Amino acid sequence: MIVEEIDEFYKAIASSGYRGLLVVLGEPRKVYGLLSTLQARKPLLVFWPGRSVDIARSILENWDFVFAEHIVERLGEEHDVVVIDTYEGLRASILAAASEMVVGGGLLVLTGPTWDKWCPSISVCDGFASYLKKRLCEAKNHLIVDLDEQKIISKHIMLQRPSRKPRVKCLKPLPTWLCKLIATTEQARAVQAALEVLEEPRSSSLVILGDRGRGKSAALGLALAYLIVRKKIGDVTVVAPSIYSVQNLFTHLVRGLKVARIQYKAWGPGRLYEGVKGGWFKVHYEPPSQQYLSALTVVDEAAALGPARLRRIAMRARKILAATTIHGYEGSGRWLAHKLNDILPSPLIVELKTPIRYPEGDPLEEWLYSTLLLDVEPPEDIDIATPSTTSCIEVERLDDLQLLRRIYSILVQAHYRNSPDDLQLLLDGIGKWIKIYILAFGEKPVAVTEVSLEDKAEKRVLTDILDRLSPNLKGEKLARIVRIAVLEQLQRRGLGSRLLKCVEENLMVNGYKLIGATFSNLDVVGFWLKNGYGVIHVSARYNRFTGEKNIAVLKPLTQDVRQNIDKIYMDMIARLIYGGASVYRDLPAERIAEILAKQPCVQEDVEAPWQLTTYQRLRLERFLEGKDYPEYAIDAILILIALAAIKCKLKMLNMNQLTALASFVIQGKPAWEVARLIGVSEEQLAEILRETVEKLASELIRDLER
Repeated sequence: MIVEEIDEFYKAIASSGYRGLLVVLGEPRKVYGLLSTLQARKPLLVFWPGRSVDIARSILENWDFVFAEHIVERLGEEHDVVVIDTYEGLRASILAAASEMVVGGGLLVLTGPTWDKWCPSISVCDGFASYLKKRLCEAKNHLIVDLDEQKIISKHIMLQRPSRKPRVKCLKPLPTWLCKLIATTEQARAVQAALEVLEEPRSSSLVILGDRGRGKSAALGLALAYLIVRKKIGDVTVVAPSIYSVQNLFTHLVRGLKVARIQYKAWGPGRLYEGVKGGWFKVHYEPPSQQYLSALTVVDEAAALGPARLRRIAMRARKILAATTIHGYEGSGRWLAHKLNDILPSPLIVELKTPIRYPEGDPLEEWLYSTLLLDVEPPEDIDIATPSTTSCIEVERLDDLQLLRRIYSILVQAHYRNSPDDLQLLLDGIGKWIKIYILAFGEKPVAVTEVSLEDKAEKRVLTDILDRLSPNLKGEKLARIVRIAVLEQLQRRGLGSRLLKCVEENLMVNGYKLIGATFSNLDVVGFWLKNGYGVIHVSARYNRFTGEKNIAVLKPLTQDVRQNIDKIYMDMIARLIYGGASVYRDLPAERIAEILAKQPCVQEDVEAPWQLTTYQRLRLERFLEGKDYPEYAIDAILILIALAAIKCKLKMLNMNQLTALASFVIQGKPAWEVARLIGVSEEQLAEILRETVEKLASELIRDLER
């Protein structure tokens, strides 16, 4: 009976053209014995190591196997059947990635133990696992069977066929050979737009937007092939999160060159493409960490690179062709869509909406986006005026799907690298090591924060940093703000600070002595400093995922830990000042100035190494009297800045003065560069420095005379 049900379900799905979701549970030998009877083209099994996959290998002949952590290397492939072995657990991002490999009329299959014992998550069974099991039963095209119990758990088939795929309309002046390779009219527009950007002097960038499976990478590859045939390009750099991210692009580039009969040579490790070159062209992949860029730079999965890397690319490349996923699991392009004009110069935007591998309105895609909240958008039904009365509420459960969607839609604004795994960790952790607090206006959240109790969590990011800085704080209860976000239309109105204060009060009641956060967006450091947090760590190297510096901030909630925290604050000041010309030379001077000026006050005597020597004092006096250039007293000014910072005297300086000190004295940048940065002449810069140093010296006269 069960075998016939599965066979009928597969036939119904195949004839509909849509994709289906099949869950087969029970003892592995029974499950894989049944799946071996499926007639499928290139079936694929995604696995984690364990007994079940050993059994699967012995039964599933001519099947392809891929370790779950390596699935990113296979994205872009097409299969009639993709099976995810969940006997050892399941990660949400693997579910999302595997589903994109299933073609129209195919099946995504989940296998696992009997329904009552099935835990499709990492370790916790009453969080994401129970959420997913509930959502599976709500999918439109699904069949869930339990072979051990010999019963159908749930079934729903949507039998209507999809509407006819619209005919591809090829646009002039695209040649016939290219039109044969283009899958949608939108792709044709994207290729046409790429030519426009190359030929039009006033256009410098193209951004192709779209959800996954819309042919964005293919459009970039075909566009490059077309531009090569037209001899519009020579050296081209392709930048993406990894070499695996560009395989689809290179595949379509090579396909285009073959059809156009252009001779080429490809190279790369194993079966991977790393580059393609010919008589007058060279297209090559470069990892995001590399500094080499061509006049034309192509960026695939742009949102996953992060704003810092994109800005650096935009500053150095003459022309840019970029593609990014709007609702995806490799980094959300929503923030990029809103900030295009701030990051990329004069962007031309083309959006691809038609899926390539399956019909529009595919039930599996709808279920996946709805379940993993890939398509959540911030609510727009809140009055734009600042809510006068809000209530701070701890959300203890997220069983209500509407509330979950609303909370998550606000949280995703706090970070561009959102992943389905973030949702999984949230659902697994809430009520255990994760706390969610909201500011509600009426019954609707307007601000949300996710807090990790690091004494209970497996991942102790802030604790690890703190242990390296101060062994005296070992064992103190510490909480970390994972994310905090306010509705975009209500930002910069104090709601984030209001929510933060509520969280701090609740944590104090529960015996927590420290609260902090880690992030890599320097633009938000001012928010934390304004709320009494101090910077305790700025990484010496760029984060290999975000392309930015990692930053940690901390705030004591009780007085008994204040002295130890003050010492860490002071140590951070010393690191910024004395490391400014080396490891922190690439930080924006304005941010160094902001940290030094707003770091919480340290009530400690200055130690001996921060005193001026007799000769330093003499050189400082000569500079203040106008007898010497500032370069001659640079070491003395550096010590003066350090003294002023820990005495909170930098607060009296304006931004121009602070930036001048940070860039010229701390970072050691040349006078012409600093003058250009703050918008003055070199002569005016020297006068600004003299006035600023004189002001600090008069405030610190007693300390200098010690």
